[in-house]
Order: sequence, then structure tokens, then C-alpha cells
Amino acid sequence: MTYMFENKLVNESELKAIDKKIDELVERAVEFADESPVPNRIQLRENVFVDPKGFGIGPNGSYRCEDPTQGTTQV
Repeated sequence: MTYMFENKLVNESELKAIDKKIDELVERAVEFADESPVPNRIQLRENVFVDPKGFGIGPNGSYRCEDPTQGTTQV
């Protein structure tokens, strides 16, 4: 923030306006989440993480993990 002030990129009232806008966006997002229906169980696992090598969701929808000593395991 100091850099922005020193280089006159922003002033205090502009930062307050930005903070207010962020608060409004977060509040709208929370309201949207609260009003949204609960997703079905299979959707809860979608797009949550990138599958590292040997871990992910198997063809039947369950988690799988490759253990070098035991092969692929369903979790």
C-alpha cells in the first residue's frame, strides 16, 4: 500500500471504495451460496483438486490412490 500511496496510484478514499466493493461482493457470494441448493454427492468431488499422479477419482466415482506396495486402492 505504501508504494501505491508514494507513487500516487491511489488515495485513501479510493481504497475505502475498493474495500466496500469487496465486502459487497463477498456478501453477495455468501448469500448466493446460502440460497443455493445442496449439490448431489457426486458433484462435491468435482473440480476440487488437480489429480496428482496416482490419485484421483476412479471410473465408479470413488476416490482411488495408487500405493506402490499394493497397487490401486479404492478409498
